[in-house]
Amino acid sequence: MEKIIRNAKESDIPAMKLLWLECFPADVEYSKFFFDRIFRLPCARVCEIGGVCVAMIHVFPYDFATPDGILHAKYIYGVGTTGAFRGRGIAGEMLESEAHSCDFTVIIPQSISLFDFYERYGYTELFSVSKTVTEGKGDETLHRATEKDIPRINEMYEAMCKDIVHPIRSEERWKTIMAEFEFLGGGISLSETGYCVHYEYEGKTEICELCGNAADLFGKGCTATVPGESIRLGLARLISSRAKEIFSKGYGKYMNLMHN
Repeated sequence: MEKIIRNAKESDIPAMKLLWLECFPADVEYSKFFFDRIFRLPCARVCEIGGVCVAMIHVFPYDFATPDGILHAKYIYGVGTTGAFRGRGIAGEMLESEAHSCDFTVIIPQSISLFDFYERYGYTELFSVSKTVTEGKGDETLHRATEKDIPRINEMYEAMCKDIVHPIRSEERWKTIMAEFEFLGGGISLSETGYCVHYEYEGKTEICELCGNAADLFGKGCTATVPGESIRLGLARLISSRAKEIFSKGYGKYMNLMHN
């Protein structure tokens, strides 16, 4: 049977939704949010065999700021192959089909166990983060951010990341982040000195990004993700010579793409 890797079409969406639930069965509610708010048809690719959609990836364009200028990247997300066709190298072929027209491709594996899988296809570990336990005392005035706060939040984000490699976030990207974490029971909270992106999990507040002292309202004991080196997060396949040169310089790196 003929195998075709191609751009997704509107008629592929029902099959892609079913494939998502097969590959990520714990994400039933999130899958609805993904296809409603994050999914973009021009960013979706499928593998068709015998007229049937058997695999998919999503390829989101990202620009990364570096001390040496902008790098263009593709964020590979939601890689999935239906059970009967796994182990045939289809995912690898789809990854290979995206290794062009950008400086690098990047992926955040669903689990640490998948790092070895992606390394077989030319990916190397490139991004990490750290976790910190907040020591807030609840003495700051913190309010839930709205879309009108996005310019201020982005200004603080850029100040936090100014000397390291990091993804540039447009206003639309911030709106998506805000909507995603509100869906997860949290949002973006803002104070005079910083902000935090957070959600609720099993009755606890999890902070996915912390800038300044914004976590003070939550008190002691919250776990926050911050730029750092202690936890493996993302792999990248460097494509352009410019990307290879910039990443060889040892700049600090922060790749919190949120929907990961």
